[in-house]
Amino acid sequence: MKKTNERVIDLLKERLDEGQKTYGQDIPLNGEGGRDNLKESLDEALDLSIYLCATILELMDRNKKD
Repeated sequence: MKKTNERVIDLLKERLDEGQKTYGQDIPLNGEGGRDNLKESLDEALDLSIYLCATILELMDRNKKD
């Protein structure tokens, strides 16, 4: 089995490859294509918070049943 760091790097590479396919470019650094990294980061952080909360609620509900 791969070490944890290698697994994390693999996940990051997969995500970068997905972005490359979706947007046809590397991560924009200067607002290429009207992209705003700060706004997109905020949007993603908010999405992450929502998904984490939902997962925590699912785990809490599952633990109550056990």
